[in-house]
Amino acid sequence: MNKKLNILVLEDVPEDAKFIERALSKSGLAFTVRRVASRPDFVKAVQDFRPNVILADYDLPRFNALEALEWMNEQPGDIPFILVTGSQSDEVAAECFKSGAADYVLKSNLQRLPSALMSALAKQAAEDQLKTSHERVRALSARAQARLESEKTRLAREIHDDLAQKLTALAIELSLLDSGFDYSGQEVSTQELRAKIKNLYELADGIIKSARRIEARLRPKVLDEFGLAAAIEWQTHEFEKETGIKCQFTAEPEDINVAYHASASRVSMRVEEKAGRLCLEVRDNGKGVTREQTSDPKSLGLLGMKERASLLSGTVHIEGAPGSGTLVRVLAPVKRSEERVGVPLATGNGR
Repeated sequence: MNKKLNILVLEDVPEDAKFIERALSKSGLAFTVRRVASRPDFVKAVQDFRPNVILADYDLPRFNALEALEWMNEQPGDIPFILVTGSQSDEVAAECFKSGAADYVLKSNLQRLPSALMSALAKQAAEDQLKTSHERVRALSARAQARLESEKTRLAREIHDDLAQKLTALAIELSLLDSGFDYSGQEVSTQELRAKIKNLYELADGIIKSARRIEARLRPKVLDEFGLAAAIEWQTHEFEKETGIKCQFTAEPEDINVAYHASASRVSMRVEEKAGRLCLEVRDNGKGVTREQTSDPKSLGLLGMKERASLLSGTVHIEGAPGSGTLVRVLAPVKRSEERVGVPLATGNGR
């Protein structure tokens, strides 16, 4: 471990604290020790010293390890807590473990302390990583659910405002046609009847186009029938119409980030298959992503791209600089089903 550790020692006997420090020094660990012997000093040290691990004697004059553990359990975060004490009963040890102690080391066996400390730190790191992973999964799940609900709302609005209105108009026209009268109650002529039939054809044609547009948003047929290049070209047209940003090529997960986050005016894309791997590069001229943003666990859009790539056994590399735009590169192995063999992933170099 190269990181210098902050070790807080809760010990009222200075000589015992020196023995503890000497035992740790022999192991080659890099550390800084702060010793405290009272509750106020312990609380202050946890808040100010920010220890990586706590080594505590069980019984101090006006404070003990169980009280320290109880206070620690009320605080945010998890710091490994190791009991370093003289001979105590099994009941005391069990109570300390129950309260959250990571280990129990006797002062007569301090040579075991370095390994106990390293094991406690490794276990805590694994637990922190697992906790972070769970938080990411929950966040991604919540984001996916929110996007699903948003898409359902958008579809419901589109169906209501477009399809439903056209169907209502079609039903009214059919009703009037069946009765043989116009809106004012006058009997319609043959010429007017033909005009109404033409209007019905136009309404029906509009309904078909609306249904196909909604169907395309749910699952573009062009992807299944013509391959990736044609699907990207279609998505490019849709994206340009919605945002006004000029594109050479683009893809759906990235274009949303470009429109809402990158402040870009131009997006370019390159896609190719080489040695059985798909390489997809998307570059914009926006404000540029920072290193902190790419590693931030709260950057759910970036995490979502990485999660999707991992489902394809692929990887995502993201780089950028303030004012210099962002580059997203996806690499994934190409898997072809028997019926799709021979269909090109991409044809051409963009528009």
